[in-house]
Amino acid sequence: MSICVSASENVKRGVREEFDAKAAHYETNRLAGWYKAHNNIIAAHLNPQKDDTLLDIGCATGYLIRRTLGMYPGMSAIGVDLSPGMVAAARRSAQDMSDRVRFFCDDWDAPGSALRDALQKRDVDLAVCASGFHYFGDPVGALRRIRQSLAPGGALLLLERRRERSLPTIAWDLAHRHLIRDHVRFYTSAELCDMIGRAGFSQHEVVRTVRKIFWKNKVSSNLILIKAVR
Repeated sequence: MSICVSASENVKRGVREEFDAKAAHYETNRLAGWYKAHNNIIAAHLNPQKDDTLLDIGCATGYLIRRTLGMYPGMSAIGVDLSPGMVAAARRSAQDMSDRVRFFCDDWDAPGSALRDALQKRDVDLAVCASGFHYFGDPVGALRRIRQSLAPGGALLLLERRRERSLPTIAWDLAHRHLIRDHVRFYTSAELCDMIGRAGFSQHEVVRTVRKIFWKNKVSSNLILIKAVR
């Protein structure tokens, strides 16, 4: 994320190509402020210890990792993204932190051996996923893998668009279900919390919601941030 290309693989190939094309200007384009705001919302709720390990799933160009490791010099991080272009940009931007962060171009729906080995060799204290959850083909399975990667008491911060009270998000969800016919889905707050519970997290809570019009060059934003603890 085979010589036999499935519908799911076609979707993921499209996602790779889309974000590869955006990688060079991802932190400077018209919506850069919107994406950075998502990461800043997460960062405000991380509360890491000085030697924690951060796992960023869907890390893009590594903005949140750079921001966090810059503030906490004892921390280390693992970044995962499906897009080779994004991972290459992340590695370039974090060259001065290369001894503290490893980036993997991989599919969290089916992680490769190198990523699995890296996660087995260290305890992850904090995991984040910013606006990428809707791409998972098996969302509960993805959440279970996150939980398994966390040390006991470790936390996930999941920021995602929520479907309720958002006509654009409802429209996109319907388009993906009935026109595009792929596995991309947008969920309600209740559906997200239900999946987190089914994935085995011991507790979870909604720590912030954002509902704004014409915010950060985006016409409509309707976001939820959920904290889940292993």
